[in-house]
Amino acid sequence: MKESKIIMLFLLISWQTFIPILIFAQTILTGKVLDPNQKALRSITVKSQRLGISTQTSSTGYFEINSELNDSLTFSGIGFKPETILVTKFQNIIQILEPQDNDLEEVVV
Repeated sequence: MKESKIIMLFLLISWQTFIPILIFAQTILTGKVLDPNQKALRSITVKSQRLGISTQTSSTGYFEINSELNDSLTFSGIGFKPETILVTKFQNIIQILEPQDNDLEEVVV
């Protein structure tokens, strides 16, 4: 009887300790995506590699995405080089995307 009470107490303490960690492991990251001239980029895809979810930037370059520490966020859009960053702390992210060189090698008419 005494052993079962100890086990129940252990389970209760464990549950109260670890459940909040699991629930709050994710948080909403916010940020803005800009070009090298500091102009906002719209319709840029922001993808969480760990969670497999994505979102797009608004007309003002703003985004919100669920993420967690040590997650990788990939930013990609037509005409821009994709960039991947590591989430090391929860703060507002400012990401600058460089234009992608679209030199055509050959044009067939």
